[in-house]
Amino acid sequence: MPLHTPCGAPAAASRHYIECPAFTVTAFSVGPLPHQPGVQVAVLGFPLLLILTYGQWGIVLVAMLLLVLGLVRLDLLNKRRKDRQELRKMQVEYEAMQHSVIRLGQLETLLRQQMRVQERLITAILHDIKSPLYYLLISARALSSRITSTAGGLQADAAAFYDATYRMYQLLDNLLQYVKLHAQNKHNVQEPIALRALVAEKASIFTNMAAAKNIDIENDIDDSLTLRNDRTMLAIILHNLMDNAIKFTESGTVRITATVKDGQVCLEIADSGVGMHAGWMDWVNQPLSVDTPPYPAENGLGLIIVKELLAEIHGRLKMSSNENGTVAEVIVAYK
Repeated sequence: MPLHTPCGAPAAASRHYIECPAFTVTAFSVGPLPHQPGVQVAVLGFPLLLILTYGQWGIVLVAMLLLVLGLVRLDLLNKRRKDRQELRKMQVEYEAMQHSVIRLGQLETLLRQQMRVQERLITAILHDIKSPLYYLLISARALSSRITSTAGGLQADAAAFYDATYRMYQLLDNLLQYVKLHAQNKHNVQEPIALRALVAEKASIFTNMAAAKNIDIENDIDDSLTLRNDRTMLAIILHNLMDNAIKFTESGTVRITATVKDGQVCLEIADSGVGMHAGWMDWVNQPLSVDTPPYPAENGLGLIIVKELLAEIHGRLKMSSNENGTVAEVIVAYK
């Protein structure tokens, strides 16, 4: 006589495979099962098989299995809830970060506008000061040349007056050129530069001062030497170094040469002056950074501007000095 299960389904020939779809409703509701009917019946009939095989112990085993499956599902739900919370937290942080980025962009635009206004204002002030100061410089030079040595100490006073006026004029001119570069936002504009012509242009500015100090300016650069770089920045650099060479020389020579080696141009300004202090040399030959020791204030802004501009055109400055004079080397890429 065929056996019947409690749900009314006929028992299979083997106890290892029992078809009882109705039992699945109460036995397993943990998660989705495969869509194949045979697999569903085999898996869902497994608890009933345990009960029929082991009786009360089967019921205990099924209860333990259901408990384990329930705990696993609860753990999965907790993890899923935590993941959703983390996702919401990340979304909130991302939105806050986006807001901060937008705010920073607005502040950057505002700061740029303020800097442009300040640069234009400084440029205008320096330009207005430069004109009357230049007239004062011309007058001081004329006064110094007209006073003879027989006029007591007047000649020395006039020479000192002219020297002080000249230094003030050079300081303002340096500031004006430097501010103009930043105000016009023209940094590192590459163009062909005839180096000898540039040196000659700058040497003409110092002709009168060099003659008054009995200094010969020698331009020994080859006519054919041309490089590509920022002409304005290189002109400011050359101007300041030539000014320093003439300033520290009392009767002698200032010689400018240039050589090409290993893809680099070495522009050398050598004078026969009294030389520079060893502490100044240490400062000059260090890379310009926040850790660089402060530059001696009595030297003015010339070498500071030189080093900053050289950093912008990817060049460097080397200086050496002794009792026979000072040599300044400007090294830039040859291209």
